[in-house]
Amino acid sequence: MSSFSKEIKLIAVWLSAIIVFLTALFLVNQVYQIYHLALGVNETFGRVVLVALIAISAGILLVPVFLFLRLPQTLTPPKEEDQVPKHKRRVFQRIRKNKLLIAEGLVPASEDQLEVSLTRLNEEADKIIKQTALSVFLTTSISQNGRLDAFTILFTHSRMVWKICHLYHQRPGLRDLAHLYANIGATTFLVSEIEDLDISLQLESLLSGVTKSTSFSSIPVVGPTATLVMDSLFEGSTNAFLTLRVGIIARQYCSCVTTWDSKKARKNATLEAGKMLSQIVTQGSTKVVGGILKAAKNAGFQSIKSGGQAIVKAGTKITEGVSSAARKVNPFGKRKSEAREMDQ
Repeated sequence: MSSFSKEIKLIAVWLSAIIVFLTALFLVNQVYQIYHLALGVNETFGRVVLVALIAISAGILLVPVFLFLRLPQTLTPPKEEDQVPKHKRRVFQRIRKNKLLIAEGLVPASEDQLEVSLTRLNEEADKIIKQTALSVFLTTSISQNGRLDAFTILFTHSRMVWKICHLYHQRPGLRDLAHLYANIGATTFLVSEIEDLDISLQLESLLSGVTKSTSFSSIPVVGPTATLVMDSLFEGSTNAFLTLRVGIIARQYCSCVTTWDSKKARKNATLEAGKMLSQIVTQGSTKVVGGILKAAKNAGFQSIKSGGQAIVKAGTKITEGVSSAARKVNPFGKRKSEAREMDQ
């Protein structure tokens, strides 16, 4: 294990210990207060309540641990070609116990049918990824609080990865979690080393198309409201893209039956996330703009009027903003971004 992975593991252990300690203090405090109130009614009643609360608290703490330990350990994808048949056989044996596949009658009878079963699980994983990305898009578009958004996204990404691992009926080991969550943390805080492609062009064409669409251009936005819309869609689109990318990497890792190439996985995830983002932005932008317009109207804005031109201009600014943010992620796009800022 690399020194970086060891550091991540150590940090995770300490954070977990702190969370467990604080949770225990909170539970003890709540149990004591309820017991004290029950004791005021009757001593016997107070003891019964105390025993019941201890049992409930123990169940709340132990049940998740029990469910986690029941899941089998993650099957780590091989790095050498000669290890692929053995890994594929282990995946086949594991996937035959998958509850979703059993319920839908898609349990593979042989290794030749493994691809069909994995395709079905991948479809379900995509639903989780898209739902999470839409949630992040809406949340960060409205919030626009940098520090709060960073921790919110980190928690949301971690929860999404856990759901995907659970879907494939796996219990990720500490090393696997360290690898995945290191990528999540880097993605959340826009560390440049995780980006291998210039994503700015993809986001530019996508957002330009969305803002010029018939349904979007019919929304009346002008003046200060257009600026607010621009900032909101900029934040939401970028964070949704990063969420999609993290989810796709986790899905690829859990469903891999060939040799694992981290660089190739990141590139494929970036391309696939760009394709998924169009649906997320189109679905969420109407809600975001509608909420902003309602808030602006309630605040007494009188300058809002119908006009597709204004939203197209806002869309252009969004494109430039996302391009700038994307190039912060990818250092190869830095010079072009700086040249554009000088022209403005």
